[in-house]
Amino acid sequence: MVAARFEYLFLLLVFFAVGASIVAPRHWRLIGQRPYLLSLGAFFLFGTIVDWLAIRWNWWIWSATKICGLRFLGIPIEEFILFVIFHAVVVLIWETTTDHMA
Repeated sequence: MVAARFEYLFLLLVFFAVGASIVAPRHWRLIGQRPYLLSLGAFFLFGTIVDWLAIRWNWWIWSATKICGLRFLGIPIEEFILFVIFHAVVVLIWETTTDHMA
């Protein structure tokens, strides 16, 4: 059983595992390339701004019992992990599926 304070992090890892299982092995090389890193940076910055504003305006809250407790700019560290995982999974699945459509 996963400790309650690591539930969100555990779910992120499950999301990553499921998404990564769909990606064609040859597309993992994209992660180190400049366009990928630039798009990750833009996505990361946008996500951080949106989260920061949503927290500041009390639109979003996280249960203190469901996150590990580490925060940066008032944002749970799990959110930053989500940005990286979500970006990777979406981009790599996009590349994989467009190969099959061509």
